[in-house]
Amino acid sequence: MSTYFKLLTKNFIFAIVFCSFFALSGLFLLTKNAAVQQLEHQEILLSIDNQHLKNKNSENNTLAFSKSLTKLAHYHVITISDNSANKNKLVNLQESSSPLLEFILPKANQVTLPNYNVEILYQLSIKDDLTQYVNTIIMLIVLSLFLILLTTPMDVKRYKRLIDNISQQIIDELSDIISKGDKSNKTSNNDENIHHAQGKNNRRKKKNVIDLPEIQQQLLKLRTMISDKESDSIELEKQAFIEPITQLENRNRFMQSFENMQNKTERGVLSITRCSELTTINKTHGYQEGDKYVRYVADLMQQAISRYHGAHVFRLNSSDFATLLPNVTLKNAEKFAIDLTNKFNEYQQFSELNSIAYTSMVAFDNVQPLGDLLALADIGISLAHTQGAVSYTHLTLPTTPYV
Repeated sequence: MSTYFKLLTKNFIFAIVFCSFFALSGLFLLTKNAAVQQLEHQEILLSIDNQHLKNKNSENNTLAFSKSLTKLAHYHVITISDNSANKNKLVNLQESSSPLLEFILPKANQVTLPNYNVEILYQLSIKDDLTQYVNTIIMLIVLSLFLILLTTPMDVKRYKRLIDNISQQIIDELSDIISKGDKSNKTSNNDENIHHAQGKNNRRKKKNVIDLPEIQQQLLKLRTMISDKESDSIELEKQAFIEPITQLENRNRFMQSFENMQNKTERGVLSITRCSELTTINKTHGYQEGDKYVRYVADLMQQAISRYHGAHVFRLNSSDFATLLPNVTLKNAEKFAIDLTNKFNEYQQFSELNSIAYTSMVAFDNVQPLGDLLALADIGISLAHTQGAVSYTHLTLPTTPYV
């Protein structure tokens, strides 16, 4: 069923209810008014009787009076009888009736006029009032139908406009919720940032076009639900890509980052740093001390890469860290290795450890497989071990893309 016919049906039902209420109220008032008029007419008859002296011997006078009473008001029923033993009827009139009229009319009143020696049984007629009432109801029904046909198209337009405004309000709210949820996906493009800010301002202007607390309440629930889902998603991402001890990104993230870096840059340096004393510390001092040792090494590595734009440190496994230095040659990366070696040497002096860590560096371009680079780096770690106190090395094998 179309929107037009739905609203037409709704308006028609409303008109029926309204006209029915008006009709019933009119019947009630009409019935009550008829009863009041009959009581008032009884007072009139008694007052007429009090204004005349009693005249028991004047039958003609009584008959004339009785006939004159029929002209005093419009009666539905009037029966006038004398007060003799036979109850002779002097006047007996009754107009035509109908079921509706019988339903509305109050019970007939009976009054005795002792001065005229008559007894009157009467019901006042309300035919004129009933006719006016019926005409009013018919006019009301016709007017209601006219208004229904006139206003239904307007209701359809207003309804569609309301739905459009509500839909736009919901879309704006959802867009705002989603945009807040995407704060982590930042962009460095200024034009995109300006466009996003302008879109957000436009949404703010359109917000609350219609103040519907129910919708606001449901959107608030949705906002809370999305926020909870985002928190769960962040927690899952943290579990999937963040190593808990050092809070560095793990091997999975390292592989993603390396692939992205190869796609964006033509060259760079991959270094692998292995914590040489982790197994010994875990056995002699416990895992808590081993975790402190690993965290300290991670802090030193992050300090060492701070001067290199886009550099990143990852923890590959319990003892190995990987560092990606984009757009750097192997020769320039040697400064990073020297700085890192000096920091390790300082740490070794106050920690009384035999060594701290060994570092191997290999250069990469945008075509060399990661597996080959890791294999070369592992060879470099082995070479660094054989050199005793030397903490780093880089490979100059023919297969190494040395620049």
